[in-house]
Amino acid sequence: MSRRLVFCLVLTIAFLSIIGVISSLTPGTPQAKPRIFETEPSKACEYIVKEFYGRVAVFENGKETPLDITDTAIDSLPDFDKQQLKIGVYAANERELKRLLEDYCS
Repeated sequence: MSRRLVFCLVLTIAFLSIIGVISSLTPGTPQAKPRIFETEPSKACEYIVKEFYGRVAVFENGKETPLDITDTAIDSLPDFDKQQLKIGVYAANERELKRLLEDYCS
């Protein structure tokens, strides 16, 4: 092989190595993060979704009697959801409430 060809091969390998190192250091596509809903009460929050006798239930903010008790058992949910529902997940409006119920009850 000629010196010129060897030089080109070495240069190409070095270039590809540098590209590999740079691409391994830069972040790729961001991973999906778990949805974390509001767990702190707010005056703007109308509803609270939380556990009630082992079921997912909906409460009006500040009330102790549930508006609705779903058929979804807390035991059927992942541990993360169980923990959130024990303290309560706050929904600002009916649309957010509906989204929460779809997440927990479907």
